[in-house]
Amino acid sequence: MKRLAAALLLTVLLSPLPARAADSGPAADNTGEPVAAVAKLLRKHDKKTARELRQIKREIAALRQSQEEPGVREIMAGIGYILGLCGAAALVASRRRQD
Repeated sequence: MKRLAAALLLTVLLSPLPARAADSGPAADNTGEPVAAVAKLLRKHDKKTARELRQIKREIAALRQSQEEPGVREIMAGIGYILGLCGAAALVASRRRQD
């Protein structure tokens, strides 16, 4: 969205202005300088945004990779689940022996 806004602003600023007969003096020659400054700022902002976007993509890739592998919490939960099933089976077996 920011790139679209920057491109639109750059297009508007770089589009040719209608020539006026009254503006043919030395002040008319300075219109290129602010446009160039804005274009330079937009390029600088675009580079900064691209750098931040690359950083975010790297972080997302690392997060996805860490989620694919089971962690200590998942391993302990699996062991607890297995022990719970064994405990339930032992309870049922002991009740059958008492009867």
